[in-house]
Amino acid sequence: MKTNIISLWQCKNAIYPDGINHAYIWCSKGHDLGYIPSDMVKRGKPLLCRVCNLCPDCDIMGVDIQRSERGWE
Repeated sequence: MKTNIISLWQCKNAIYPDGINHAYIWCSKGHDLGYIPSDMVKRGKPLLCRVCNLCPDCDIMGVDIQRSERGWE
């Protein structure tokens, strides 16, 4: 059985770094996502996070952002 893993591109609680104040992605609800470097956002990586699948605060904002619209590198 294949399980879909929630991407941080989908969750409203994921805070993406602005490149100045944060070196990593973090959760506005305070959940530990582990260390996900900010350059992964810059490169448009999938940002799959298993901890989000069991999170009671996970707030999906809709369909995943299209790959062509991610990142800026």
